[in-house]
Amino acid sequence: MKGLPKMWMHQGDELYSKLRGPGKMTVLATAYSDPANHGTGFDEPQVMVSQFGKGRVFHTTFGRDLVALSSVVVVVTFQRVVEWAATGKVTQPVPLSFPTANSVSYRLDLAAKDPNYGKGLNPLDLPPAPRSGIPATGGPPQPNSPPK
Repeated sequence: MKGLPKMWMHQGDELYSKLRGPGKMTVLATAYSDPANHGTGFDEPQVMVSQFGKGRVFHTTFGRDLVALSSVVVVVTFQRVVEWAATGKVTQPVPLSFPTANSVSYRLDLAAKDPNYGKGLNPLDLPPAPRSGIPATGGPPQPNSPPK
């Protein structure tokens, strides 16, 4: 993940946990699975690579729907990993629009292709329901408003 920031935010998407796989995998990116959102309390692998003979394999859990697929994280990692799988090198620069540890970034041209885009957030993108009378706060940005 050369050239990418050490930490970045990814917009609303499912966070898979307890992944298992054959062979030796190199984990390139993880996401914290928060117990407050019924998570495991661990950093879970989200981007990983492996090699089988001369073949290079890439796997990511990102991209549950078109809005999640429109994330600059998904677009950039996919473009760069395809180059790596084909050549063993990555020459594509990281765009200035890549998200930071404090902000998400997505491509409106891709997000708008989702027929549900205008309806707002998918229920999976909403903050967890309040527990014990404590109101839920925060949550991902609305997909129909541009990132700040």
